[in-house]
Amino acid sequence: QLILTHGGNNSNYGGYTYTKSDETKGMEELTIDLIYDETSGNWILPSTAVATLAGTYTDELIITIDDNRNSGNDSIDPVTYTSGGSSSTVLTVYSKKPTVKVTGVTPGTDDEFQTTKVTDGAVTPINVKNYISESGDYAVVYLKGNKSLGNWSYDLPSVTLTLEGVAVGDVTLTILNAGDGTTKHVFDFPYGTKQATAQIGRTESAYLSDTKYLMGTATFTEITVVYDNTEYVVALKNSVTIEQPEAPHMLSFSGIPNDIPADERPETVGAQGSYVTVYLPHLTWTETTAEDPVYGTWSGWSVKRTVRVDYTQRDDWALFGTLTRFEYFAWTEYIRTRKVTGSTTAQDMQIASWTINGKVYEAGKEHKILITEDTVAVANVTTDGAEYSLGNVETTESQYQYGYVSQGQGKTSPPTNSDSKFIAKGNYSYPSVKVYASGYSYTGIDDYEQAWP
Repeated sequence: QLILTHGGNNSNYGGYTYTKSDETKGMEELTIDLIYDETSGNWILPSTAVATLAGTYTDELIITIDDNRNSGNDSIDPVTYTSGGSSSTVLTVYSKKPTVKVTGVTPGTDDEFQTTKVTDGAVTPINVKNYISESGDYAVVYLKGNKSLGNWSYDLPSVTLTLEGVAVGDVTLTILNAGDGTTKHVFDFPYGTKQATAQIGRTESAYLSDTKYLMGTATFTEITVVYDNTEYVVALKNSVTIEQPEAPHMLSFSGIPNDIPADERPETVGAQGSYVTVYLPHLTWTETTAEDPVYGTWSGWSVKRTVRVDYTQRDDWALFGTLTRFEYFAWTEYIRTRKVTGSTTAQDMQIASWTINGKVYEAGKEHKILITEDTVAVANVTTDGAEYSLGNVETTESQYQYGYVSQGQGKTSPPTNSDSKFIAKGNYSYPSVKVYASGYSYTGIDDYEQAWP
């Protein structure tokens, strides 16, 4: 037999410390039955795992012959402990923090399906995929929606965890559902097993759509190990986060000037759980400012065009019924112009960074950003160099005025020429006026009213 006694110096041997108690007594003093190995001719430790404490152990070898029990330390070679290819006559135990990783989800990360977002009673379907980070320390799972006859029901997703670094005991990891505050999602690792699977979330049948109780976000940093009827809380080497939101959070953009064309503006993107991976563009444009213009002298009025209107028909109120009168005239459009000279300055502008949740991110790069709700990225607009001049710009400004010459008024019968036609109706005198013309083409009342003085 090999008797091992712990030296009590555990603080320098890994990540754990302990306080002596009745629970640790069985690991402070160990009696192990050795097994004779006929091949090597040595007495060796059994292959079954033995729970020990971090630190060093002193040893005593007990040899029993014909029921005579004696210590063999003085008469035989020291006990040699071999691990990882190296040997020592001192047994030194180092504590090792176990690891937990997310290694599977159902539906799988490549399977697109529908979940729903409920806003003011309205159910909106959204296409999503479950997600596992490359490191396995972060996962996002959604309820899978199924619509039948206008009603929505949901399938619960499942998560598979893989445990490494626990040699003895039964391991349990428990997550509380934040949606109802009572449901527990339990991952059980019986002794000798490395994987455990549990469903995430809860639903209840309800009218038109099941009631959803989402787990929310759970981060765990420790596990529970039960060994020799004693429960130990063991810290993990890594933290693991599992998230179950109703729908992906969205990142939208604001503060982008109108100068940026639509095809260069970033589009709203959805996050994977609390993280969004997004390229934040570096945008550039130029803003111009016109100085006060210098006006030249107006030219004289000149005729631009003359339009002959054959007659108008005006229906006036009369003592007995309606009195129809006709007027004959032509109208002329006059124009005058002047030169306008102005100088213009320009300033190159840019969006070189974006502010998201109070943190500034460099533009022109892809970022992984934590967002826990619908979030807006605000553009930080700055100048890009000094202001410069575009030089003088000369334009021509025009003015128009109209006049007409009456060719007869108050007539009670229309002219005899038959080529005149009705082209428009306007409110030029009460109660109505109809205008007839020949020789010119008008497409409608808008065209006519624009041309009419």
